Amino acid sequence: MIFGLSGYFIIMHFFIFGIFGWIYESCFVSIRDRHLVNRGFLVGPFLPLYGTGATLVYIFLRPFTGNASLLYFSGAIIATVIEYITSFLLEKIFHAKWWDYSKEPYNFQGRVALIPSMFWGVLSLLLFDLFEPAVNVIINLIPEKYKFHIMYGLIIIAGLDLMYTLITTINFSKQLETLYYIRDILSARRPASIRICTLFDKPERREADIK
Repeated sequence: MIFGLSGYFIIMHFFIFGIFGWIYESCFVSIRDRHLVNRGFLVGPFLPLYGTGATLVYIFLRPFTGNASLLYFSGAIIATVIEYITSFLLEKIFHAKWWDYSKEPYNFQGRVALIPSMFWGVLSLLLFDLFEPAVNVIINLIPEKYKFHIMYGLIIIAGLDLMYTLITTINFSKQLETLYYIRDILSARRPASIRICTLFDKPERREADIK
């Protein structure tokens, strides 16, 4: 038990809100950009940011459900800290940005901003009044004899998804580094024609050590 909650409930809570977060983000961005967007860095329909935020807010703020002001500001702070850490890690690991608040007023390093933080506060209030009861219904609908099978299945799928994403990203980073390496060489030597360079291409020259 963690803060009076079972490990099963916390893990399922994390996955369900992660899936709901993906649905919301993907629909919102797809409508805004007018084309289908798989929001998030994983292949599957899951956003760990929402799962982590909703779960931590629920665990730590559950004793204060009677104080709306405390829920709002505390929820906004917790979610904003998680958003900043997530943005920082994604940028360092994958060398890419999944969101950028640089144009938003009162932003910090483009990772967090005032208006999104206010939005997290509103979601924290809705979490206890609207979302949490619905998630409890979903969790309680899972048959007792299947609940741990489903939980372990979700953990395995998420783990494989993360592993695949990391391997794919690392391979892409290596290819990108090779392209940058070739670009720098060409820029330094300034060949008269790229076509002439490719005429002398040999398979053993297609790999370069990147330090």
